[in-house]
Amino acid sequence: MSADTIQHRVYLGPCRAGGDPAVAHRYWRECHRQTVRGTDFLTGYVQNRPLAEWWDRVPFLVCAETWFSTRGHEAAFYDAEYFATVIVPDERRIIDRDTSWSSSVARVEVLRDGDRATWRVLSFGAARSGLDAVPAAFSRTELLNLRRPVPDQGD
Repeated sequence: MSADTIQHRVYLGPCRAGGDPAVAHRYWRECHRQTVRGTDFLTGYVQNRPLAEWWDRVPFLVCAETWFSTRGHEAAFYDAEYFATVIVPDERRIIDRDTSWSSSVARVEVLRDGDRATWRVLSFGAARSGLDAVPAAFSRTELLNLRRPVPDQGD
């Protein structure tokens, strides 16, 4: 499968009002992951989570990246009954879907080539020059160029 045919998407979701971030993170990591992985058309799924010490400084508590082999498969995934009746209700347990955001990835630029590590740094709307400060422990640095800007959620 070539990079030109892959549909890559980023999803950001805030904790639902009155929700406990620790409970939401645990559920996202331990339960929701299995729900999403049980779907058709999805060729890749990665969960990204901010460190606990950042929870009060970031507007979005969860981040997921999805990959589909074609845009048609992506559309079929979101149109599927399983998405509407299983995934969406499961997300609503922990996420405020009404203020969630997503964008397709227009292009991935590899700024520093290297092995993919367990830890990743994702920054949305930051200056490109700020990526130079990513510690060497993150041996690979990629810049995701998104089709839509992340909504301004304040500081």
